[in-house]
Amino acid sequence: NYPNMNSIKFVGKSYDRSLSSKNCRKSPFSIEVWLLNAHGEIITDQYEKYLRTIMETIYLWDCNAWSQALGADANRSSILRTKSDFFWESLAQHVSERVFRISVTPLIYLYGPELDTTSDVEILNCHKLVISTRIEGATDNLNPPGRTITYSVTSDKVFYPEIHLDVEIPANIIQTTSICKEHFDMRPIIGGSRNQYQSYIIRAHIPPQLKRTQNIDFPDFCLFFIPCRHLLFQGPVVDPKYFRDEDGIRYETLDEC
Repeated sequence: NYPNMNSIKFVGKSYDRSLSSKNCRKSPFSIEVWLLNAHGEIITDQYEKYLRTIMETIYLWDCNAWSQALGADANRSSILRTKSDFFWESLAQHVSERVFRISVTPLIYLYGPELDTTSDVEILNCHKLVISTRIEGATDNLNPPGRTITYSVTSDKVFYPEIHLDVEIPANIIQTTSICKEHFDMRPIIGGSRNQYQSYIIRAHIPPQLKRTQNIDFPDFCLFFIPCRHLLFQGPVVDPKYFRDEDGIRYETLDEC
């Protein structure tokens, strides 16, 4: 945990996923960024303008604008689809590559189609970068849990991130589970009633033990949330497209849950 007053706060209406799959939803997001020196002192405010430039380039991209800028580039479709599909962790990695000026990602994803590297600033005294991304799932019927992804790396291990994932399971956990708009009440049955269910936060920690440099190296939120949904809340269902009143895991008490 770091003081909010010492962070750079960045808010976006949604990340442009125009070319991603139809069930890849758009949700509002907010980001906080901290830079720390080797003594653990927060130095974020010294580089606020530069950090905002990086964040705007990486998070506020516009698919149509990129398409026009790429023009007749033979790889245009592939570039745009890749940019649209990046996980939140990958985007945080792109920020870290800009901050520490070491890259494995194609530069177009770090600087945009103009590839303007002239604004780069050398941050010699930054030892640690922390990026906390908050996705407001409450506005998304398909993926209602809000989640916070905290991504941190150090200058000596830029591609070995430590990741904390907090998934908030809301009390009104009635969800539209696919683009077909089936409705499920995922609340478990506690003492014979669904109404005793309260909001919960499920936390996952990924230690900095493995090198991660691309989308497939990072955990997929759905691969984490959906098993939890069935193992802890909704339980097995006879037919995934139909909800029955008797469906749901049964607990005797709230403490047992």
